[in-house]
Amino acid sequence: SLLARKSNKKMFDDVFSYLKTLIKIKKTKLKIVVLGIAFKGYPSTNDIRGTTAKYIKESISKIFKNFIIYGYDDYVHKKDILSLGFKHLNKLDDCFKNSDLVIIHNNNKNFKDLNIEKFSNVMKKNSIIYNFWGNDNYKNLVLKNNVKYISFGSHKVK
Repeated sequence: SLLARKSNKKMFDDVFSYLKTLIKIKKTKLKIVVLGIAFKGYPSTNDIRGTTAKYIKESISKIFKNFIIYGYDDYVHKKDILSLGFKHLNKLDDCFKNSDLVIIHNNNKNFKDLNIEKFSNVMKKNSIIYNFWGNDNYKNLVLKNNVKYISFGSHKVK
């Protein structure tokens, strides 16, 4: 519905406004990666109809000025990811390498038990992993490079 779409857009704007306060803006372009482009992650699908990934991209475009945004989804076809305005990444390892912000967008089972501690080793210093789904598996993490793990609901939004 229209009301739900407006609510989703506002939520994303609020989240990315909050994250902007935490990210050290650099002269180089930020590398932002969205994991999970399909409209849902479980059960797995390649269906992008109704995906809120496009709202994430819109919010990021409003709030951050100097960035490159990538999309990764092991079920969604490259052409579909590109059609939403994301650059495409083939491998999960590449999603974290030199990233400033990695967003876990859907509940794809492959994102449930990521080795976040290992991936923090290859991220830029002071980067953020943001999980819209939260996950108790990621409590008590010891992250390298001063990477922060933040989940939706763990902070205040407007």
